[in-house]
Amino acid sequence: MDNFPPIYTIKGAHLSFGLHPLFTGLDLVIGRSDKTCLIGRNGSGKSTLLKVIAGVIEPDKGEIFIQPGTKIAYMPQESDFKGYATLKDVILSGLDEHRADEDYRADILIGQLDIASAQNPETASGGERKKAALAKALIGEPDILLLDEPTNHLDIATIEKLEEIINNFKGAVIVISHDRAFLNHISTSTIWLDRGILRANDKGFAHFEQWQEQIINQEIIEQKNLLKKIEEETEWLHKGVTARRKRNMGRLRRLQQLRLERKEQIKQTGSVNLTIDKGEILSKMIVETKHIYKSFGDRELVKDFTIRIL
Repeated sequence: MDNFPPIYTIKGAHLSFGLHPLFTGLDLVIGRSDKTCLIGRNGSGKSTLLKVIAGVIEPDKGEIFIQPGTKIAYMPQESDFKGYATLKDVILSGLDEHRADEDYRADILIGQLDIASAQNPETASGGERKKAALAKALIGEPDILLLDEPTNHLDIATIEKLEEIINNFKGAVIVISHDRAFLNHISTSTIWLDRGILRANDKGFAHFEQWQEQIINQEIIEQKNLLKKIEEETEWLHKGVTARRKRNMGRLRRLQQLRLERKEQIKQTGSVNLTIDKGEILSKMIVETKHIYKSFGDRELVKDFTIRIL
């Protein structure tokens, strides 16, 4: 991170979908020129976190501060190009109304990324659509650029051009990608979303595995220490010492607390927890749909239906 004040900060964010918590007390700081890769297992909430930063989704609770005037551009994995006649129209839609006279920027990006700008988005290839989505995100010169799987459908030559664009980009960039070589070439810092906890490292993706191993080893040590304490307290209990006196009742409560902590550790290290808790629903959002269409043959039943149910 640079020495300037952060341009974006999240503090204590919580977000759940139904009964499934994605973030718990999440903190995030974005510097003015950060080049950050966002790492995590599939389903860990990486794309959702980008949507929170972009303002598409609001956390259930937490504080967000954005420096006044900060512009954020977000490119999702799959973009909706309905209503655009050409890919150039898609790119130009990334300009604010008061910057419409800067349409020459579209031609620059079309040349850089070699975009077939006259193509209809509905019939264009996945690669052409992806390049147009990238150009749309870049054309407004945002302060924070959020890219979700930007190399999907791109050939090697275009990926190399994108690497050059990102490395020369003056603002902050946060990228989700399964392309390890791409992340090695563009990232100077890493954030890791793991079991609802966000960890930050001031080194790029090339150092991720070493950093990850250190954290996991530390967790193993903590688990072993906790297990040892449980064994010691259990042994004391089995010796037949009465638990009626206040001091011994305190130790019994301590043992119960240690077992609870151990249970939580096991739950965290497990891959999936499918148990349905009948307790209080923590999330405000139950269902959210955007731009739903449904037809049977020529009969259109639903057209551009969007709803959020809390």
